[in-house]
Amino acid sequence: MTIPVYIPYFPRGSFKYVNEALESTWVSSQGKFIKLCKEWLEEALGVRHVLLTNNGTAAMHLVAKALKHVHPHIQGILVPNNVYVAAWNAFLYDKEFTLYPIDADIYTWNIDLQKLIDNSDKALAVLFVHNLGNTINLPGLRRFLPDHIFVEDACESFGGTYHNTVFHAGTASLCSGMSFFGNKNVTSGEGGAFLTNDGDLYRYAQKVWGQGSSDKKFIHDILGYNYRMTNVAAAILYGQLKIATDIMEMKAAVFETYAKAFENIDTIKLQQIELGGTHSLWMYGVCIPNSASYDYAKIYFDSMGIDTRPMFYPITYHKHLKQFKCETTVAEFLARTCIILPSYPELALEKKTQQYIIDTVIGYSREEGINV
Repeated sequence: MTIPVYIPYFPRGSFKYVNEALESTWVSSQGKFIKLCKEWLEEALGVRHVLLTNNGTAAMHLVAKALKHVHPHIQGILVPNNVYVAAWNAFLYDKEFTLYPIDADIYTWNIDLQKLIDNSDKALAVLFVHNLGNTINLPGLRRFLPDHIFVEDACESFGGTYHNTVFHAGTASLCSGMSFFGNKNVTSGEGGAFLTNDGDLYRYAQKVWGQGSSDKKFIHDILGYNYRMTNVAAAILYGQLKIATDIMEMKAAVFETYAKAFENIDTIKLQQIELGGTHSLWMYGVCIPNSASYDYAKIYFDSMGIDTRPMFYPITYHKHLKQFKCETTVAEFLARTCIILPSYPELALEKKTQQYIIDTVIGYSREEGINV
């Protein structure tokens, strides 16, 4: 039996709100759980406005639409060159943006902040993505880029904070998108959220999110989309939010066990936490510098019954994105050498399983990752 890379945490009683939603017959985009999740997130994250969406990609498309709405003159946007493809796609759907990719940082696996600053004259907007949940300190970075517009893909960052404060990832930019996909810290199966502190921007995003509806029913005054979360999905999410503290405590234990096991192994390098940020503890990865490739690593770990994932590939690896030329030295190195390990909450309770993963990783790293 293979050890999965992720399993959502659904303890006994988790679906009582789902049953309540079904019994209420409010199963589409209206119902009390949408309101309850919105209010919970606004209070917990310290953000003024949350708009629940049907997935994280839809939330990020609203981010792109919102950025263009507020700053119609902006055509270029600086982006990291090694993230999940949805982050880039969201800014290309309407053919209104040109991407300027910046290579990764070899230590944090996020966008290289010095290279970002050095190339800041290429565009006035910046998309920040917190890879694997490694939260970039946006408030601290603001002094180096005071004239740039910040937006965030916080899809991997529920639970992360920046600036050594209680400010949560996704709340220190013009707007951001968050994901509640099945492998996220809290999930609604599919699902996401658009976050902003700007009331006018929230109202614009809400109009785009809801088919461009006007104040008069069935009259629509702009082109919109159906990006609404269902009440049933919100009921799943609400059950997760109610136990979010338990989930994060288990994930912290998983990460701590990995970190202690690997910290003194010279054949393994770990993702370094961003200065001034806290990790959201989404996915745990290791870098094995002498590994031949992730494909070799996958063969080995599959044979040992351990599911893994690669680090996100450089933007130039995707056929529809090859036109965005950039330096990819670090991103290619990370794609070759990084292995994302099982990181699900209940792994904290499966001590023998996690130790087996640790022993397998150390053994692979010492065999140079090529004898498979």
